[in-house]
Amino acid sequence: MKANGLKRAHWTRMVQSGYGKDVLLEILRKDHTLIQRHRRSYIFYAYVSLQEKPQISKNELYAYFTPYVSAARKLSAYVGMNPGNKCRLQINETVEVTL
Repeated sequence: MKANGLKRAHWTRMVQSGYGKDVLLEILRKDHTLIQRHRRSYIFYAYVSLQEKPQISKNELYAYFTPYVSAARKLSAYVGMNPGNKCRLQINETVEVTL
């Protein structure tokens, strides 16, 4: 995307909780979603290509990331695991950066 000849990048700040953080990040990296970890390992930023779409809602982002979280849940589950500790993802904000 370009605005006044400048490129725009959209980054989404997310918080992962429960088991499966490393599995989730590995799955996201396989699909070429760029990840940058924050100092605290459960917070990360993901690049989301919007393909000429100027805005994206949180619901659309959740729908986009749901298959990744589901896969991480399946891969990180173990017998006797407390169901409350399953992998969860919270989307905090989307930041638009002009380059």
